[in-house]
Amino acid sequence: MNPLFICGPTASGKSSAALEIADACHGEIINADAFQLYRGLETLTAAPSPQEQALVPHHLYSVIDPTEVLDAGHYRELALPVLAEVAARGKLPIVVGGSGLYLKFLSHGPSPLPAADPDLRSELEALSLAELNRRL
Repeated sequence: MNPLFICGPTASGKSSAALEIADACHGEIINADAFQLYRGLETLTAAPSPQEQALVPHHLYSVIDPTEVLDAGHYRELALPVLAEVAARGKLPIVVGGSGLYLKFLSHGPSPLPAADPDLRSELEALSLAELNRRL
């Protein structure tokens, strides 16, 4: 089952819309807010309350220690298995958040990087630091 993405700016009603849709369509909510992933920031990030989370299953809220660094690639690694598990249960995965890079990585993966040019690398490695700085 393809996920439904609900995205937008802070305090735009994403979480309440997701709850309504999840209830009506037998869905489960998957967090895509960069800060709501961290434990201990629930109040600061306006994460769904325990009462709201009890209404329908919620995933990836308060799962990362605040001392850990999380990037979009790591988020994708966390979220893809959750999406698959929710869909395998016949439920609608509802991805909710405002972190555009996380949403992009989840839906499209990382952008391909151009291949390195070995000749250019060799040329630049032969230059002094002063010459490299001058060229910048």
